[in-house]
Amino acid sequence: MQTTQLAWLAKACAMNHRKNGGLKFLSITKCFSSYSTANSFYEAFKISDHDHEIWYGDKKVAKDMQKEQLEKKFVYGLEYLNV
Repeated sequence: MQTTQLAWLAKACAMNHRKNGGLKFLSITKCFSSYSTANSFYEAFKISDHDHEIWYGDKKVAKDMQKEQLEKKFVYGLEYLNV
């Protein structure tokens, strides 16, 4: 799996948790070919209110967001991650 795909997967997991989704378990064995790939995956779990608004809300509202709404926070929500 490519680094970009893994980052999108992590962001989707974070968004799922933010929307109170039911994803609790994820198994992605043999996907990390390097430290940078793993780092990109874990960094993608950091999302902001702005990111959330872009994915699920109104892009016009997202455009006007400021400061703390742009701050990325680690959002995980998984109980089990098998790498």
